[in-house]
Amino acid sequence: MASRKTVYLDMKFWISLRNPDESRNPIEARHLLNLLRTGVREQRLLCPISYAVFLELMKQNPLGKRLAQAQIMDELSGGIGIRNPYDIAEQEFLRFFAKHTSDFKRVPIDPIWTPVGYMIVEAYPQCDLLPQDFMELSRKVMFDIMWATRMEHIATKMDSCPRSPKTTAAKINSERQTHQRGGRPFEKLFADELHGILDEMPSEMDNCFRQAAAFAGIETAGQQMNEGDRRVCVNLIRKVVTKGLDNTAIPSQRITAALHAALRLDDKYAFKENDLDDIRHSAVAAAYCNAFLTERFFADKLRLPAVRKVIPCECKVIDDFDEAISFLS
Repeated sequence: MASRKTVYLDMKFWISLRNPDESRNPIEARHLLNLLRTGVREQRLLCPISYAVFLELMKQNPLGKRLAQAQIMDELSGGIGIRNPYDIAEQEFLRFFAKHTSDFKRVPIDPIWTPVGYMIVEAYPQCDLLPQDFMELSRKVMFDIMWATRMEHIATKMDSCPRSPKTTAAKINSERQTHQRGGRPFEKLFADELHGILDEMPSEMDNCFRQAAAFAGIETAGQQMNEGDRRVCVNLIRKVVTKGLDNTAIPSQRITAALHAALRLDDKYAFKENDLDDIRHSAVAAAYCNAFLTERFFADKLRLPAVRKVIPCECKVIDDFDEAISFLS
């Protein structure tokens, strides 16, 4: 991964590349596909898959269309994905504490890049009811299977995947009516959104410290952090991020908070269910990739001066085919 430039595509661009002749911009889509194919073949580029891509692929029917989409994803990603948001949160917490706490300095931290097969499932599950040698053998088998898994394999099984109810956007809009903005500026909204995100990740923070404890030889026996300690950690991270004391801390989580805050600035805007997918795309793309091809609406949000002030700015955000072609050329 370190030797390639990463180009993240949201579903709008993936769908256009699935069959360029059926897209709204067939000539441009074909040109873009050729540029990406050439870059991947020459080992200069890679278009990684993410958990957000998986969620949107689940919506595609019939199966033939979904398989065709998965095939182009496999070709351009090379079987490489970005870990799911929960794993990424644990890693971002670990990196934060490794940077700011001497006791964490030597804790090993997995990269966010992963074979597609490990993008969704837990890499090395543990069941204490089963013999340890059996669990070890099972992990070795899983290792081989997951490294060989591609999006095409996953796509054939998506009809049996559980789907979350489409009620999140309605709940967000209801909460916004109950807790109105009241003229608060972006900076205040960003701090509030970030606090809310961190509050919703107690298990990820627990796992972060459990991993550090295991490395240090400390037996936790499934213990959880008490609420007081967790509150100290949340307040510390929030202060470091919102005060600008560390511009690299928890990148995907701060991008998520910044985009939610940017949407809340418009009191009349009604949050849509697809916005959640676009924010998931933006969080990992802008945090970890070199270029992000996305919808104009969220591209504009990522370019807002207030948003750019609080998120990583190395990623090139692109919202149309001509700019993408020019950039890749």
